[in-house]
Amino acid sequence: MVQDTNILGRLNLKTQVLSEKLILTAAGASKTNLLLAPMVYTTELLLLLKANITTVAAVLKEDTLIRLIKTFVVKGSTQTYIDIGTPIHLASLVKVRGDRYQADTVAAAGTADYFAILPIHLGIGKANNLKDFTVVLPDNSDTSLLQVEVQGGSAADLGTGVTINSVEIQVAQSYLSLNPMQIQRAFRAGIRTPKITTSIYDLTSLQSNLGARYEVPVKSLLNRTIFTVVDSSGNRSNSQISEVGIINNISTEQPSKLPFILAVQRTMARHELLAMPTGIVCFEWGDIPGGTLEVGYDTKSLSSRELQIGASIIATGGKVYVTETCIGKAR
Repeated sequence: MVQDTNILGRLNLKTQVLSEKLILTAAGASKTNLLLAPMVYTTELLLLLKANITTVAAVLKEDTLIRLIKTFVVKGSTQTYIDIGTPIHLASLVKVRGDRYQADTVAAAGTADYFAILPIHLGIGKANNLKDFTVVLPDNSDTSLLQVEVQGGSAADLGTGVTINSVEIQVAQSYLSLNPMQIQRAFRAGIRTPKITTSIYDLTSLQSNLGARYEVPVKSLLNRTIFTVVDSSGNRSNSQISEVGIINNISTEQPSKLPFILAVQRTMARHELLAMPTGIVCFEWGDIPGGTLEVGYDTKSLSSRELQIGASIIATGGKVYVTETCIGKAR
């Protein structure tokens, strides 16, 4: 992918807080939608969450406020760009790629307003660069309007002793508004779009020597995989898996293998995080042999099971939450 860095300083970057809000129901059953600003190239969505919560001797789950969002989707009429299936997937995404992530701690007793800032950065580069247009949500000039769809979480999703009184989310959309010449220069290799999907696997049996295998998307351009491990209580943990690695079944090379805790520490260093993200490992596919640093790993010629993530499991009862980021092409 070629990005014209000379044009960066002249790009017209804007951030607009959309006037309409996402109002989530306390029961968390229904979905609510919000149209994004049209005719622009979106580089980031910032979710500004406000919730009024009552707690009485509450026992709260970790990442409490993020659990107010059960699912998060960005889609048009014919294509879904972001499809995040659980709060754990969302928490991992904003923690690894969101250096501006913030969330209040919910008290065990009392009624109060709580706030969270959840950045969803789309580009491949540093997450604090809003002019990073390596990957964007496309303009809607030749498609239907893009929309955000959110399903709210219930009180039980947050823990026990919890009452959700109200939840609202404002969306700040950072985007580039380009003229035809800027579009041609900025997207010489075409407009790259995100394809974020999620899956869940149970840790059902002990496995050694990377014996547990997890599929990665093939027939695609694979940029990043976020691998989040939780224990039987649903809390992120570094004690369920002892080592992880990438297995290329069409190569004669030995699988790359790291102790799990070292892979977590490397994730912290790679993304310049202020604290170690317990239970979260981020595989950057551009870093492995055959990958392209700026883009990732091209799996378009691969078949199922030819490229996998392997894990050695030392405790059962937990789960692995996998978030895949691929790169598509709008035109």
